[in-house]
Amino acid sequence: MKLYAVSPEIKDRAYFIVDGIGNSTKAWDAANPGGRSAPSGDNLIATVRFTGLPANNSDFGSKKCSLYFDSGKVSEKPYEVFFSRYGSNHPPDHHTNAPDWYYYYCQTMASSGSHEYDPSTPYFGYYIAGNNHFHIGPMAVGANPETGHNGIDTFAETCIHEALHQTHWNSWVRTGMKDSDGDWIPDAVEDANGNGVVDHGETDPNNPDTNGNGIDDEDELCYKVERSWGSGSANAQDWSMPGHQY
Repeated sequence: MKLYAVSPEIKDRAYFIVDGIGNSTKAWDAANPGGRSAPSGDNLIATVRFTGLPANNSDFGSKKCSLYFDSGKVSEKPYEVFFSRYGSNHPPDHHTNAPDWYYYYCQTMASSGSHEYDPSTPYFGYYIAGNNHFHIGPMAVGANPETGHNGIDTFAETCIHEALHQTHWNSWVRTGMKDSDGDWIPDAVEDANGNGVVDHGETDPNNPDTNGNGIDDEDELCYKVERSWGSGSANAQDWSMPGHQY
């Protein structure tokens, strides 16, 4: 980050103060101890560097840079700090193979349920029956053709979708409720009124893919519920680059 003032004649009396970025290390260039400016042509310049990404997603975002003359503030300008979405230099944690977007998005309202990152899966995410968590894949930050969303919205929708698979397993399958077609939706839920007819709003308890579109009924239900996510709901917490605020 390079900061400029005006008029070399005030170089010994002008200095900059910039906000910190969480626990990232801030260091001024040797020519700018403590933010003191140095001449550069007709301008004064000071260079500060931040090393290491902060631990918290909330450490990104709006920051301030102030110019002081002697002991008085003469100017203040805002700027914003982002992280590289596809980088992998976030602070160490148990998500050793996770990209920065996953590490920081996990700290936002877009994250729900208990999940782990799987860099090898070709899917947005998946749930393995009986597990106490689900998995999130690299596609979960891309475009979601089901909703037309991308980025942090896709991540949020994937969490909702896979968490519902886990809920269905624990609430319906694991408890032994009768499920004639094995689609993870009990007969009593598919044929809610118990009349043996597939009425409007019901699915067929004897056919795992009632509408014949190649997606089983339980997965269709997860797709429907993931659409409950409000597009842009987590934008204020998205400091990725690229991202919804960048």
